[in-house]
Amino acid sequence: MSSRSRRAALQQHSASRRWEDLARPLGLRIDPLPTVSVLLCTNRPPQLRHALEQVRRQTYTPCELVLVLHGDDFPADAEEQVARVLTIPYRVVRAPASLKYGAALNRGVAVASGNLITKMDDDDWYGREHLWDLVLALDYSGADLVGKLHPGFVYFTGLDITVRRRVGRPETLGTGISGGTMMLRRRDLEAVGGYRDGWCDDQGLISDVEGDGGRVYQTHHHGYIYQRRGAGHTFDAGDDITQYLPLSGFQARGLAREVADV
Repeated sequence: MSSRSRRAALQQHSASRRWEDLARPLGLRIDPLPTVSVLLCTNRPPQLRHALEQVRRQTYTPCELVLVLHGDDFPADAEEQVARVLTIPYRVVRAPASLKYGAALNRGVAVASGNLITKMDDDDWYGREHLWDLVLALDYSGADLVGKLHPGFVYFTGLDITVRRRVGRPETLGTGISGGTMMLRRRDLEAVGGYRDGWCDDQGLISDVEGDGGRVYQTHHHGYIYQRRGAGHTFDAGDDITQYLPLSGFQARGLAREVADV
């Protein structure tokens, strides 16, 4: 698929890669890849293992996980579970259930050490090259905030069906990006005051970045499946798939991981 070809070309044949090939034999300084802090905020202990697995399979390095345990139901040994799954650096932050989602995210940002900040949700599915896609898009787009095109692939757990909507233009400036895929530079997040102190932060961050003069870029939708359950989302539409069926270019029974490249 075209997203794989673009990724390979940018990883191996971009101007920066050619510079590295020339500079390395000459002993010249090569700028390291930016460190990514993956911000994962969850209030559902049963989803922790799934979320950690999505982070574990990422091929991009250097990166770290900043795990925000949002609520009081997590076991005392949750940190040990993280250590059993991950080999990358991680930090664990506990936030009380009384704290709104945006404020809990900001607690994670406060301890993050990466140059880039990205958010992953605890129930979605991510391809192995997901972080690479975002880092590359942030570089070649010249934008301040990037994310995977939304809604792209959507899996409905109750109905056990995956759909894909052909909506929006990939690889263009635009605000149609999924909240669970947003990436921006740490300095740009700090410039807008972090995440809004609310229960649903995604559209607020887009508005704040644009209001500060920044640009938003929507890359392709491959390597990501947005999961919809019957309940439990910050924006809850249950199993109503009518909003996803118009312009649907693909429907399949089950979780279509291979088609979505996850």
